[in-house]
Amino acid sequence: MACKADFLGEERTRRATLKPISTCCNIPEIGEEEPLAECSIPKLPGPCNDVQCVFEKSGFLNDKYSLNKEAYKKHLLKWLDSHEEWKDAIDKAIKDCVDRDLRQYLDYPCKAYDVFTCTGIAMLKGVIPDNSGEALCGRPPVDKPFECCKLPVLFSDEDRAECGLPGREEPRKGPPDCAKNICIMKKKNLMKDDENLDLDAVSAFLDKYTEENTEFKETVENAKDICLKENLPGPPGICGPSKVISCLFFEVFHNCPTWEKSEKCDKLLKHINQCRAKFV
Repeated sequence: MACKADFLGEERTRRATLKPISTCCNIPEIGEEEPLAECSIPKLPGPCNDVQCVFEKSGFLNDKYSLNKEAYKKHLLKWLDSHEEWKDAIDKAIKDCVDRDLRQYLDYPCKAYDVFTCTGIAMLKGVIPDNSGEALCGRPPVDKPFECCKLPVLFSDEDRAECGLPGREEPRKGPPDCAKNICIMKKKNLMKDDENLDLDAVSAFLDKYTEENTEFKETVENAKDICLKENLPGPPGICGPSKVISCLFFEVFHNCPTWEKSEKCDKLLKHINQCRAKFV
């Protein structure tokens, strides 16, 4: 699979939750607030009891050992009404976790945990194909894409390496990693907190960049107008900072003032435009 998920991550240490936690994909909370709150005071120890409490309070279980399939399916479809971008993921979750008999994930029976874990895995697979990452716009179809756009370095390879990111000419494996992107933005003091970009700081950072690289000033200004927004559109499953970084990259490449014309670069530009369309 393209990215790993920690379904019992840090979020679950604080309160009951039905939010699958992933290093790359920001899947929204799928539980309802009332049962989550009821099961958080006090929060029962995991991995089974806390999830089972939420399932019981939500009416998702017939008994400890069997899922109320209609109730759980109805809940997922209701959740989908306000999260339409997750349709493929929810369809897969229903197919894999409601319509089929499930494997037992723990050493002891816990139907709620089995269904929750299956749902998280299915949702990740529904948004990120196992072998390509195309749902999030995969790696460029050519080697050394910066030969097509002579874009001056924005983040040094040293900074990238310290955050676990590949060098800019190295192929990326899998979808954007939110934690690594946030790391490099923090290095430049571009984050308000652990989750949200400081858009004003990003704008000022890019202004300084174009002072030193004047041929990109107009291109970067256009990219800022499009990408430096709260609630930026984009593929489901990636966090806000990763959306902004991706959007800026695609916009600058799309309007690159130093573009090299060649068969290779034409192929890359087609790919860039397909990716760019996901963010505008």
